[in-house]
Amino acid sequence: DFPCSSILCIISIDNTFEGLMELIMTLCIALIGAIIATKLKIPASYMIGSLFSVVFFSIATGRASMPTSVKPLVQIVTGAYIGAGISKANIIGMRRILKPIAYSLTSIIIVMMFSAYMLYKVFGFDLPTSLLSSVPGGISDITLLSYEFNADITTVALIQTMRLFFVLAVFPILIQRITTKNKVYDEELKAYEKPTSISDCIITLIIGSIFGIIGYLLKVPAGPLSFSLFATAFYNIKTDKAYVPVSMRKGVQLLSGSLIGCSITMASVVQFPKLIAPICFIMVVYFGANFLISTILSKKTHVDLATAMFSTAPAGASDMVLIAMDMEMDVDRTTIVLMQIARLVLVVTVIPNLIKLVINVLA
Repeated sequence: DFPCSSILCIISIDNTFEGLMELIMTLCIALIGAIIATKLKIPASYMIGSLFSVVFFSIATGRASMPTSVKPLVQIVTGAYIGAGISKANIIGMRRILKPIAYSLTSIIIVMMFSAYMLYKVFGFDLPTSLLSSVPGGISDITLLSYEFNADITTVALIQTMRLFFVLAVFPILIQRITTKNKVYDEELKAYEKPTSISDCIITLIIGSIFGIIGYLLKVPAGPLSFSLFATAFYNIKTDKAYVPVSMRKGVQLLSGSLIGCSITMASVVQFPKLIAPICFIMVVYFGANFLISTILSKKTHVDLATAMFSTAPAGASDMVLIAMDMEMDVDRTTIVLMQIARLVLVVTVIPNLIKLVINVLA
């Protein structure tokens, strides 16, 4: 028994060491990509640079590794950073985004149903796969729904992965070309550069972490992000001492880009040629819809075009806010995160029931 248990222990230690080395290599590759992207002056360089470099590393070696626990960590720190810059005036102005949210959520359902119809009729997908491939939601959430609705899991996962990859890779450059390039307001910058101490930062991160973990355990959509944001915002409004350094933003961008990059492997590349046409179609539909609804929002509401494009982009709430902050454009970060959270809540709660209804009626 002793030799057997010893061998198992050695194997376990060896696997742990190998996993640690893969994680370290992934982070090093991500950092190199981020530095190169910064030198090339690519928008959101730390996220985009780490994303591309880790994708290449993952495809070439199959050894890219990043624990999924990174995602709630990224959301918690992002929420704390945003919350630390929210003032009482921001809270009072939040009621103004009810109309933009209504426009945005309505457009999501319309675009999703149109995309699903085309995948079903033109590209020959079965109905559940068509519907789930068209949902602008999280990869893991939609993949789990694929099991429930007996959809083609591989197809859904690959299309969802490619959607997220292309949105994060192309969107920052696209929005920079289309919208104004004005820098953020001096007042907003001051909100993040106010006199602070290390203790203020530690207290803010503790508050954000406690409530972010609560949001995670309660399984609330974007719980770590939203709970951390509202808790630190409340603390800042009461004390004006909430603080998260701007430098920490680059760290979470690096982790976020790496996590997404690890999801694209050689298996994805092998499957990709079969799905080029539907993936291109979905990208055109969602980019076109994003620009159209953003233009409508900028004309019908107080939301400017840049903020509207970030708010309605079919990607993660934390990812889009991180990109918006890094580009230092004249955008309303609070509006972006709240509209993205509203979209996520719709995707997680309403859309699965809508899909079930459509399948029951048409199947």
